[in-house]
Amino acid sequence: GYLQQPHGTILTEYKRKIRVGEGNKEAEEEGDFVITLANGSDKDVTEYHNKVQGLAMFFIETADNVDLSSDEGGGFWKVMQLYRRHENKYSLVGYTTLFHFNSPFKKPKPGIVMRVCQALILPPYQRGGHGSMMLHQVYNIADGYYDTKLKMKQECTGNMREIVEVNVEDPAPGFVALRNKVDFQRFKDSVTSSNDVIDSKYLGGSVGAPGPDIDNETFWLPLPESEAIVGAAKLRITPQQIMITHEIFKLYALEAHIARLSGSVESIEGLEKKYRLMVKKRLLKLHREELGACGGKEEQKAKLGLIFHETLRHYRSLLKTI
Repeated sequence: GYLQQPHGTILTEYKRKIRVGEGNKEAEEEGDFVITLANGSDKDVTEYHNKVQGLAMFFIETADNVDLSSDEGGGFWKVMQLYRRHENKYSLVGYTTLFHFNSPFKKPKPGIVMRVCQALILPPYQRGGHGSMMLHQVYNIADGYYDTKLKMKQECTGNMREIVEVNVEDPAPGFVALRNKVDFQRFKDSVTSSNDVIDSKYLGGSVGAPGPDIDNETFWLPLPESEAIVGAAKLRITPQQIMITHEIFKLYALEAHIARLSGSVESIEGLEKKYRLMVKKRLLKLHREELGACGGKEEQKAKLGLIFHETLRHYRSLLKTI
């Protein structure tokens, strides 16, 4: 049904083309959309969410019901809601539930972790860029962009006032792709502007020339865990996510380089081999237990090869959507 007013504080408003009608009568029209953030402790918000979260159970395989009023473990809930505005009323388009909890031992510094627990865009509005828009707003909240509007810091105690990480609970494959795309865009924007995220040598850069420079052998260095922890904190993502975005960015740079290259097939294959070996080093650590269960070195090598090619396929399909 429709609401006279959206729940929570309006964060941003935007327009987006949407398809209406079917078959020969299908057409495009421009819709007005509003993203809000509401407190789970608000009774009206909880009651409304309890009515609509059944949609998540229907559309998301791994979804569970959440109690927005719960303060389990000293944490608290917020819900980001996306509405379409129809003159003087609003209809729900999607929502994301966000659980906040203190992480006193988080490296490199303690703070609040904001966990995305449910994320849903209703089918008529899927593939319209709304999921990306909502996730960008989640990061804007973490970056403090809306602090004044939301007065976030009033709800936190002691020194745990800063959101230091955004992570995701048991993401479905579609959300993994969405998250990697958004994280790559944020990493790329940072690297190509000021590159204050990671040491420039891991992009083949040097003083005065931050990179990326594929001709520099340091370009092919995998991102070590210590550097990933520091870089992840700057983007407020997990260390594993920054390793992934680092690899996607290097594939992006590699494929752009190959497109400009008039060199031989051998030189291109040499570059692709360097990329393959770099990514496999991370995958070998990540899947150590699974690979260790293989019957021998040849089986392990074949399994690692399959994991790499699936990873590469995912990276390339993601870059096609940028």
